[in-house]
Amino acid sequence: MRAALIAPLLCVACAVAPGPLGDLVGNWQTQCGSREGNAARQTFAIDGTTLLFSEQVYVSTQSCSGEVAYTIEVEMAATVSGDSASTTKNIDLVYGDTVVTPGSESIATNLAGACGPLVTFKKDEASVISGKNCGTVFGQIKASGATSYNIYSITGVDDAKTLVMGDTNADATKDGSTAATRPVVLSVTPFYRF
Repeated sequence: MRAALIAPLLCVACAVAPGPLGDLVGNWQTQCGSREGNAARQTFAIDGTTLLFSEQVYVSTQSCSGEVAYTIEVEMAATVSGDSASTTKNIDLVYGDTVVTPGSESIATNLAGACGPLVTFKKDEASVISGKNCGTVFGQIKASGATSYNIYSITGVDDAKTLVMGDTNADATKDGSTAATRPVVLSVTPFYRF
């Protein structure tokens, strides 16, 4: 039994088999940032094989508190692979439905038509926008079932850990749309455990 526990430690450059999200499990969030001139915060809630991404955009231009303009969420099935000795690992994400929930009637009205005539928005109701081109508001949204190929790195210890995902916008040829186009540069926006 003891040898079974020690054996994995002896393999310094072994590949990590695709599987559970291990070191990613928990809740992560960015500091208050900006999206289209409004305050915004992104979060990841991660369990054994599922990652829930959420971004809340606030009415305020200065603070990530108070009235929420809208929330965008997508749940993804995730697998991790890569060299166990490396601080950067691969993560493959299979998208579920992407939904937007407006925080007010005026925001719902402003979003009307943003994702085409078949998507309607109502205050406090989630509207599915998977696979839609939402123009300048959200851009092209991945279809449910689509896979995105990314990288991540975690630094720090215990509650002071920092998660950084790959930057799919740094190089148009490394947008994560295929395994061959997986990003190689990490984003400058860190997520912190909370």
